[in-house]
Amino acid sequence: MPLISIVIPVYNVERYVSLCLDSLRAQTFSDIEIICVVDGALDRSESVVRMHEALDERVRVISKENGGVSSARNAGIRAASGKYIMFVDPDDCLDKNACKVVFDTFQKTDAEVVTFGAQCLPAFDGNVWLAKCLSTRDVVYDGFDPALLFEENSHPYIWRSAVKKELLLRESIFFNEAIRFGEDEVFHFLLYPLSKKTVLISDCLYYYRVIRDDSLMSSVAHDRILKVKRHLKIASAIFADWKQRGLLDKYPEHMLDWLLEFVLFDIHCVQIFEDRESCGLRDELNEASDALLTLVFDVAPELRDAGLSMGGIDAKIVVSMQESREKGVSWRCTKELADGFAKRLAGSKAYYKQKLGDRLAAFKRALKGVLPLPASSMQEYMMENVERERIERELSDSLQLLQIEYDSKFGLKAAGFEGR
Repeated sequence: MPLISIVIPVYNVERYVSLCLDSLRAQTFSDIEIICVVDGALDRSESVVRMHEALDERVRVISKENGGVSSARNAGIRAASGKYIMFVDPDDCLDKNACKVVFDTFQKTDAEVVTFGAQCLPAFDGNVWLAKCLSTRDVVYDGFDPALLFEENSHPYIWRSAVKKELLLRESIFFNEAIRFGEDEVFHFLLYPLSKKTVLISDCLYYYRVIRDDSLMSSVAHDRILKVKRHLKIASAIFADWKQRGLLDKYPEHMLDWLLEFVLFDIHCVQIFEDRESCGLRDELNEASDALLTLVFDVAPELRDAGLSMGGIDAKIVVSMQESREKGVSWRCTKELADGFAKRLAGSKAYYKQKLGDRLAAFKRALKGVLPLPASSMQEYMMENVERERIERELSDSLQLLQIEYDSKFGLKAAGFEGR
């Protein structure tokens, strides 16, 4: 029986999944099983993972109808025979020592959850927020402390967490299959509070492939309102879980701050766009605003009570929401409320430093469109292109080497991967 089960949801990733599996098959800790759950893939992803399965007995392929990433991961959890479970997305890679470091940490600490660091691939496609989010410090939590969720860089990506299978079965923790976006966040918000011991380690063990999405400025407001809707759905699922587990009334202040930070600034941003540009989003904005108030006043009234008792900007926000409800109008987040909440989150000094930094960044972006590109930037641009080409070659080489290995072992031709 393997010690570690690695679960990979597979859907339309034929270009990437072979390189991912290469990184898993090359682990220095070999007592693993690799469970590929093919979730109704429409491309040749299943052919690729089946070839790996034929070449390495540690690879297991499960094929199922499409149900989404949460459904695929749940199928992997149920099929796992290892003592510990790790999650890897099919377009990402693990450091070759990842499983060894994770297993050693479990053995040394008797943890139920181990969360580690990650880095972007390529590194220059990341951003400041992502770099911070993926960086963990070395710390041990015996039982649950709100700081684990609300202060540490411990979520939202579940592929940074390895879990003792016993914990998942004992507490019936599975991915919420009704959530198609942000399922990792919902999972973490249930996992950490129910873990008897959680260990964060600073080791960078995961390579997260960043896919850039250069949206047009005209779509910013539409993207934001979609984000708000998704975040409200995530919050609703988390509140339902916490109510069921008796957690919500223990930490209402933390949850109110988390919820407001999760949606408040995006709602305010959409309001600004709608007021200036008339993007046709007023009905959707009202709907999102009403959904937020439903969460605070009806679904989780503990948050309303906590906000009023906290005083300061939290109380002002809740009172403002309450007044809108009493008047029968959709709530609007004023600039005063948004700035006040941001200032409290960051602290006065950090807040004004950030405001200055944002203005300088905007000024630099404006200059970039007017002034010629300096030699240093041109050199950096060329180096980035070289790195992108290297990464593309790595993907293509992985498929070609897989076919060579397969042909060598079986004397058969798995056609269709040459030159891809």
